[in-house]
Amino acid sequence: MKTMRIRGKWLKKSVLAALCVLLGLGTGNRTVSAETATPINVLVEMKVQWDITKKDMRYEGLLNVSAFGTMERTYGKGKQREGPAADAVAMFLPQSMAMRYSYVEKETYVGPLHPGRCTARLRKSVVGRFSSEETEGGSLAIHRMSSATEAIVKNISPKGKEFASQLLQFYQREPDSLSLSVKGPAKLRISNKLTGIRIRAGKTCEVERYEKAVPLFAVGLRLTLPESGSVLGSHEWSTEGKGVPSYFDVSLSDTGGQMQEKPAAGGTGKVTFGQSPRSEEGAATATYTVSWNIGENVKGPVDDDCEKLRDKIRWIEKVIETYEDEALREWFRLNFGDGLKGMEEYQKQVEREVSEAFPDTKGNPAAIHSEFQTAPNCTTNECGAGENAPVIGGIIDGESFNIMAFDSEGNLVSQDEALMNYFRGKTDGFDGIMDHEKQHVADLTSMGYPKSIDEWAEFELRGFRKELAERKSKFERDCR
Repeated sequence: MKTMRIRGKWLKKSVLAALCVLLGLGTGNRTVSAETATPINVLVEMKVQWDITKKDMRYEGLLNVSAFGTMERTYGKGKQREGPAADAVAMFLPQSMAMRYSYVEKETYVGPLHPGRCTARLRKSVVGRFSSEETEGGSLAIHRMSSATEAIVKNISPKGKEFASQLLQFYQREPDSLSLSVKGPAKLRISNKLTGIRIRAGKTCEVERYEKAVPLFAVGLRLTLPESGSVLGSHEWSTEGKGVPSYFDVSLSDTGGQMQEKPAAGGTGKVTFGQSPRSEEGAATATYTVSWNIGENVKGPVDDDCEKLRDKIRWIEKVIETYEDEALREWFRLNFGDGLKGMEEYQKQVEREVSEAFPDTKGNPAAIHSEFQTAPNCTTNECGAGENAPVIGGIIDGESFNIMAFDSEGNLVSQDEALMNYFRGKTDGFDGIMDHEKQHVADLTSMGYPKSIDEWAEFELRGFRKELAERKSKFERDCR
């Protein structure tokens, strides 16, 4: 399938003018067919992923967009509602167009690190996730030129006969097809920005807030129209990326004929069905996946946010159940002692049991990792109340950055607002997680570091119970 640029109106003005000459005033009484008069639902999804290295910097990113709209038949000013022209090219515009948009971008320094300078590899991280209603986010045209030629001939005006034979031959070679464009998010771009952090490569790795305009996207499809049923399909390809994409504009066609070939944004290769252009070195750096479903009975994407929240609640409940297991605590106390060694082995077993309770689709235990941690400055059994000045850190790309710092009494000393906003924007349940970590801070400063398996279990239980309460409150508020 070759790419083509699809923009605005689907037929050139000259072709439309010629069609009007051919039809003259004798349009007849043929009604618009039900197939093209009924509202049509469209679902288009696009995923773009890139990984590009230039000199000492690596640029990675991911764009995920989906658009679901109900398209209604439109005739425009002065356009006829009946007759062969109405069936030849049926135009549709969105009655509604709901878009979901998520974006991740990361810059990493891969060059040599210099003594006395910032050792953090991560230099920029941007995230964003939005939903919006874009009523002007697309258009649809159904072309039935070849099947409309007989009706056109019957209603042709005398003045058009000389030109008719050439134009009708062209129409008869054109397969019935549809043209769909989806673009945006225009309204969202005005009211929202992507937010993130940028790390200055000085001596202190200073973190600052970073904002970026929401990148636009456009998907253009020209697809063969089946005799019945919806138009359903997907296509994936890769291109050599010259630089970070700034405008995600892709077009696909499977109708053949003469078309303008257009490289995918950020790439250099011509994209056709059945081919995956690669650079001369054989490394593809930008991958595109586009899928579509167009028809009267097409359903929108399933909103799985509540299901994800429900899964997280189940996971935390399993964690709490495991920490509450007195028999498990006793076994590790007897076999490894009640000190740091026993606590470490006990914690490993808790994580093992929780991960095995949530296998993936292949039956493998779920991976356990945390983006956040409370780091005490005193981790021995002798650490008592008032001897800790903990720090809550957030982990980005394997590196930890301090979000909040506390004194030995548990009072907040400093808070990095740029990091707070960054993590809040990218992490579901961020406030509940912070409640969890702040509970650890309160325990460490008021009671000291846990000194036994029982104290360790209760230490973790207090944190997870705080987080569970916030998750359940959100579920009751948003998902009931």
